[in-house]
Amino acid sequence: MLLHLNTLPVDVAAPVFEAMENARQAGKKRAFGWSTDYPSSVATMADMDGFAAVEHAMNVFVDVPAIQKKVCDHDLVALTRSPQAMGLLAGKCDAASEIP
Repeated sequence: MLLHLNTLPVDVAAPVFEAMENARQAGKKRAFGWSTDYPSSVATMADMDGFAAVEHAMNVFVDVPAIQKKVCDHDLVALTRSPQAMGLLAGKCDAASEIP
C-alpha cells in the first residue's frame, strides 16, 4: 500500500504510516511505502518497520539521483512513474508540437 500524497508534510504522514504498520502487524498487508519525490520524506520514514517502497518520478524534472540514493541506502523498492518526462524526451514532440 502506498501513501499517494507527494507533498504531505512528514509530521502529518507519520500517523498514516503508523496505522499502516499496525495493519501490517495484524497481518493485513505485507509492506507499505510512499509515492513522493522528496528525498527528505523518504529518509524520515525509511527505517520504519514495514516501510519498503518508494514510488517516484524518473525524469529530468526531479532530483532522481538524490531520491535513488535514499532508496538504495535503505534497501527499498523503487517504483518509477512518469519516465522520460511524460514523453517530452521520447521524440514524440518537436518544435512544431503544441503541448496542452
